[in-house]
Amino acid sequence: MMETLNIRHALPNDAPSISALIRGAAYYFTVQPNGEGAERVLSGMMPGAIANYIMNPNFNYLVGIADTQLAGVVAVRDGKHIFHLFVQPEFQRCGIARRLWHTAKSQSIAAGNTTGFTVNSTLYAVPVYER
Repeated sequence: MMETLNIRHALPNDAPSISALIRGAAYYFTVQPNGEGAERVLSGMMPGAIANYIMNPNFNYLVGIADTQLAGVVAVRDGKHIFHLFVQPEFQRCGIARRLWHTAKSQSIAAGNTTGFTVNSTLYAVPVYER
C-alpha cells in the first residue's frame, strides 16, 4: 500500500516511464490487445511524443510519484481536455486517479478555465470519469 504520493509537473526525462505506463494499458483502448490497427494512436504514446507533450505549453502534464516509482499520470490539453489519465495497475483503486485529476482540474481552473472539461474515454474508463 502506498504511503505518500508526490504530484509534480512531468519532466522530459519522465517520458520513457510515462510511455511504458500508457502503452502497458493499450489493451484497454485498442480493438486488438496487441495494438494492431492502432499504430498511429500508439505512436503518439512513444517516449519522444510524450516528451514533446511535456514540453508543449498547451499541455499540463503531471505525474504522481509513490516513493520513487511512477504511480500515475494526468495530462490536460489547452486547459480543458483530459488528454491522458493512467495509473499503474498495482496503484489502482487507491485514489491516485482522483488526486491527479483534482490537481490538474484545480490548476486548469486557476489558469482560467470557466467552461468545463472534455474527455475521449474507453468504455473501461467511463466509471472513473463518472465518479
